Amino acid sequence: MMLIPNEYEKNIFSEDELVTWHYQNENKQIPLPAVVVRQEIHRVIIKTYLQGKIQQFDVDPDQLMNR
Repeated sequence: MMLIPNEYEKNIFSEDELVTWHYQNENKQIPLPAVVVRQEIHRVIIKTYLQGKIQQFDVDPDQLMNR
């Protein structure tokens, strides 16, 4: 059995860190400020204000940038 190293083995983002999420709306990417709730193995849980309310999203780390 061959083990493949996990690209996101170490946490890239810290809890409560401010990030920019590139939200995909139809064929446009919209940068939104967000806060990291926690990072899981292959996903990052964030909170952001979208469509008039604060929402929580499970996103790919490649969609986020440090602020």
